[in-house]
Amino acid sequence: MAVTTADGLCDHSASRWEISGSLTYRTRTGPATGVTAIAVEPGTDGIVIDRVHGDRHERARLGTTSLVLRVDLPTEGTIDGHAQIFPAGTYTFVAQPERYGHLALPGEQG
Repeated sequence: MAVTTADGLCDHSASRWEISGSLTYRTRTGPATGVTAIAVEPGTDGIVIDRVHGDRHERARLGTTSLVLRVDLPTEGTIDGHAQIFPAGTYTFVAQPERYGHLALPGEQG
């Protein structure tokens, strides 16, 4: 899966991207949804997300659609369990089945 920032930077991670804070996400065709935490990981058929809003936790499979995540303030999160600080901005996740097992994140050409 590729992830691109609004600045056009791209990178990847092996298995899971997690972040919490003031977040909004949307799919290519869906409405914007506010969440307090989200985890994104590649699946054999696209993107899998775990999302938390208040006391509600849900898991969803997005298939081959893209996911756009808006981070309002710099916040802590993890890439494969390693702590990171993610700057405020927009992150776009795109399913790449031929690269199963990888997430792309800002900074590296995949």
